[in-house]
Amino acid sequence: MRLPLQISDEFYETVGRRVASHLAEMLGRPAEWLTVAGAAAHLKTTENGIRALVKRQRIPHHRAAGRVLFDRAELDTWVRSESE
Repeated sequence: MRLPLQISDEFYETVGRRVASHLAEMLGRPAEWLTVAGAAAHLKTTENGIRALVKRQRIPHHRAAGRVLFDRAELDTWVRSESE
């Protein structure tokens, strides 16, 4: 018999904060995290366009606490590499 596993929202948020903190430490700089809306505004495109790029794994993104997040510096690097 399998018991359903229930994970609280608090757990996801704690994991998300720890992942973000660890990534910032690994990269040696504080990350500036953007939501889908923030990434769309930063790249001057639509939220649906950003979601499509995420779905096709074409844009650098991270998943934490059930959310898709973007590091602004990674997006800037990605844009530069796409234009070469």
